[in-house]
Formats: sequence, structure tokens, C-alpha cells
Amino acid sequence: MGHTVTVWNWTAEKEGTHLGRTPEEVVSTYDITFACVSNPMAAKDLVLGPSGVLQGICPGKWFLDM
Repeated sequence: MGHTVTVWNWTAEKEGTHLGRTPEEVVSTYDITFACVSNPMAAKDLVLGPSGVLQGICPGKWFLDM
């Protein structure tokens, strides 16, 4: 309640959420980011790929892979 939910997805925007352009943008914009992807390779790409989590994370930010 009182929080904005932002998502980044491989596919189109989901109803009722704000769409982040890249994982890098999402993790750099918000204090806490949760990820839930289909398999270990997708998690690796999300974190290490171009515009991935590692490009945007910094001290004070949390990234949690589900």
C-alpha cells in the first residue's frame, strides 16, 4: 500500500504495473529488487547481460533472486 510496483519483463507490460526499460534501470532506481525467472541461464543473463543488474547495482541497493 502506497508503493509503486515496477516490472521488467521479457514480454510486454503487465496491467497495473510500471514497466522498467531494463534490469539495470530497475535496480538502480529502487532500493529493493526481486527477480523471478524461469531457470539459471535466465538468471545469469538478467544479472550479467547487457543492461543487466550488475550495471546498475550500487551500495544500499538490494537484489534478491527468487
